[in-house]
Amino acid sequence: QSYQALYEASGVDAVVAEMVRLRKDIEAQVCGCIFLGDFANESTAKRTLVGEVEGAIGALVGAMRAHEDKSSVQTAGCWALGHVASHDTTNRTLISEAGGLGSVVRAMQAHKDDIVLQTNGCWALVGVAAHNAQFRQRFVADQGIAAVVGAMKKHKEIGYIQEFGCRMLGHVAVDCAANRVRIAKDGGIGAVLGAMQSHQDDIKVQEYGCWALGSFADDDSNRTRIAEDGGIKAVVLAMRAHRERSKLQAYGCRMLGYVATDSTSNRTRIGEDAE
Repeated sequence: QSYQALYEASGVDAVVAEMVRLRKDIEAQVCGCIFLGDFANESTAKRTLVGEVEGAIGALVGAMRAHEDKSSVQTAGCWALGHVASHDTTNRTLISEAGGLGSVVRAMQAHKDDIVLQTNGCWALVGVAAHNAQFRQRFVADQGIAAVVGAMKKHKEIGYIQEFGCRMLGHVAVDCAANRVRIAKDGGIGAVLGAMQSHQDDIKVQEYGCWALGSFADDDSNRTRIAEDGGIKAVVLAMRAHRERSKLQAYGCRMLGYVATDSTSNRTRIGEDAE
């Protein structure tokens, strides 16, 4: 009988206990991560329960730490952490305190060619860290910016990676000048522009691309680079192509407003690209 069948007949407590007992067993860890992720995804109450069961989040992070060379464990772990963190502030805190952000970043760094892992990793990072300033800084300290930018550049054709990457980088740039500089240094501006250029019909990529560029543009040097690298044109095209998307329009106006600040040449370029 497979671990998956055994786990499905058990409760969260029993699954966590087995994951801890069978830490070296790859199949046990993969099936355990999948079970906990599925369970958390079923309802808000079940997601909360996973966080309340002693050792559950630690078991997920522990599985990833014990098998960093196994992409199957890393993929399942990222996927589970993303579901456990979704819309749950307490679980996000528990994941961050258990070192989950670092585990996700290391997984992405170690398995750069694995599209599913990279997708799950970007998604998990958004779920855990995007909406908390302290967690965002932990993500940056764990070299998360380079991991996300690397995923976006390597897998340009995958819309979900581009969407989640834009979302994460945009949030990391908010209210932190040092992060905005770091994003530019690590190639984040080019990654976002590349996403928008490659996925012009993907509303989410365009929306979060405008959002991210607006967050980056709250910095003098970034405004110049965005304008020089075609950011104004990319945002104008997105706004024209998706006129019905109020959030995209708001993000686009915000970005163009920042880029126009204290720059005659940028204001001229906005006028030219809008024609």
